[in-house]
Amino acid sequence: RNSGKNPPLPMSSKKGWLKKKGGAFGGSLQPRWFTLENGHLTYFKKEGDNQPQGSLDMRNANIVLKGKDLTIKGPEIKKKYELVADTEGDAGDWLAALEAAAAPKSAAAKPKPAAEPAAEKKKEPAAAPTTTTTTT
Repeated sequence: RNSGKNPPLPMSSKKGWLKKKGGAFGGSLQPRWFTLENGHLTYFKKEGDNQPQGSLDMRNANIVLKGKDLTIKGPEIKKKYELVADTEGDAGDWLAALEAAAAPKSAAAKPKPAAEPAAEKKKEPAAAPTTTTTTT
């Protein structure tokens, strides 16, 4: 299942450079190579590195875009991550990919509310005879 060759990957996979705010004093911007695959955003010091610097589980993550700045927080992420793209267009592309990666559990929660209106539709036929009386 985690073979990395699942068909949905192209929709929520992306690779490229972003600057990550980090460091103990003031948060300097450090360029990092990021890969988004299988719902995980992983970052490396440079492209081609085998040892990641860190990885974020993007399930149910909240991603905020402001200009070229992306902020990532979420229940599976221990701290807030601040990333900066080179351009606003690149930031928008990352936002779309990150939101797609964050969506699976949110999409699974949506069918539950859809079941509630179905229960309401069962009540509508009971109200239909009253509507028929009003029409006559």
